[in-house]
Amino acid sequence: MNRASVQQALVISPTVPAPPTFVWSADDTVLTVSYPAPFAEKVLFTVSFSSTAKDSTDVSLTGVSRFTFQTGDFTPPTLLAVEPASGSIQVAPNSLILLQFSESMDRASVEAGIQLESPLLGTLQFSWDAEGKTVSVASATAWIPSAIHRLKILGTCADLAGNPLNNPTAFVFTTTSTSGPIIAVTSPADGTVLAQPLSSLSV
Repeated sequence: MNRASVQQALVISPTVPAPPTFVWSADDTVLTVSYPAPFAEKVLFTVSFSSTAKDSTDVSLTGVSRFTFQTGDFTPPTLLAVEPASGSIQVAPNSLILLQFSESMDRASVEAGIQLESPLLGTLQFSWDAEGKTVSVASATAWIPSAIHRLKILGTCADLAGNPLNNPTAFVFTTTSTSGPIIAVTSPADGTVLAQPLSSLSV
């Protein structure tokens, strides 16, 4: 091929901003086009050559002059937020634990990758938003009251492309008691038979 004509005829869409490097085989039949940085992820690219591409005898390119390729997702997901925050106290036993990720997640891997390192009454239950980025975690029978709970988010949690979580973590929270207030002492005491008139009482 005529190197200059082929290189000038090359069009890549969407446009790759950095200028490419061209390397030809010794017989000028294979062209390798390299860029200083990887192609953008999750993008459909079209590569085409205009009719100005010619061989060494000045004959224009014929046949298939374009092809497409799709780049993949190679960026690992990140756990952006946990609610309640690690170290929270006075968490109601019926509270939901919310986990927010940077991208849509593989739900099965996340549900398998959440471990509770504290006693659990029943099983963990999961509820996802439509995008698969936020999951709420609950205990089927409420978190044990007046207890410290520790949850681990493992690195096996993955996005839809299989990229593992890049910031596995653990967090703790403390639940409140489910007991309401009680009347501890009364005056007069329950069942008292008064020996004199009474004008006040205390509880």
